[in-house]
Amino acid sequence: MAETFTCSFELDKQKGITVKVRNQAGKITQTIAMDGTMITTTVEGDDACSTITQKAGSVGMVVKGKNATSTHEQTAESIKIQVKSFALEAETVEVCSKEGTELAAKGALTLRSSKDLSVLSGAKAVVSSDQAMQVNSGAAMALEASGNLALSGQNAELSGRQKAVVKGASAAEVSGLKVDVKGETQVKLAGLSTELSGTTTKVKGSMVQVQGLVKLG
Repeated sequence: MAETFTCSFELDKQKGITVKVRNQAGKITQTIAMDGTMITTTVEGDDACSTITQKAGSVGMVVKGKNATSTHEQTAESIKIQVKSFALEAETVEVCSKEGTELAAKGALTLRSSKDLSVLSGAKAVVSSDQAMQVNSGAAMALEASGNLALSGQNAELSGRQKAVVKGASAAEVSGLKVDVKGETQVKLAGLSTELSGTTTKVKGSMVQVQGLVKLG
């Protein structure tokens, strides 16, 4: 035998119309209320309740459970969603705003792509961190600027696991209060013209060899 429901239909000149369907066996009550200002639809059970409220200028939805509540509020100008967990899945997703856009997280924030990832700006771009910052690449990495490129820090180190090259198309300069050039096996200075100068210049070694035309003074 099919279960039976308790149904009621109320008409009130001040409260409007209320329709209720009670499922005693399933412990579910469905209610539709129209009071001349808004329409409220409610489905209520022992452990959860969902409500949709529709007015002339807004639509709202509330879902309450044992441990959490989610809300959706929409007007002609805005949509606000509050929920414990939010998931969006689609073949393609496009988000576009005519004005500013802000993406913020009070916890960790991760951007991940299984294919190419591009970050583009038609104006300036700034990446900053209050604490340590690390940039890694599993393959080659290139930094290029059409204008000047400046790298600075309290201490700066450039190293290569096999080879390091510093090159300038017209000139290259290394300067400091003190400059050390060291090689574990060999140091070579070569050029069409090579000059060593200073208030005091010292050349020393277990063996010093000078080749070619030598001019002193």
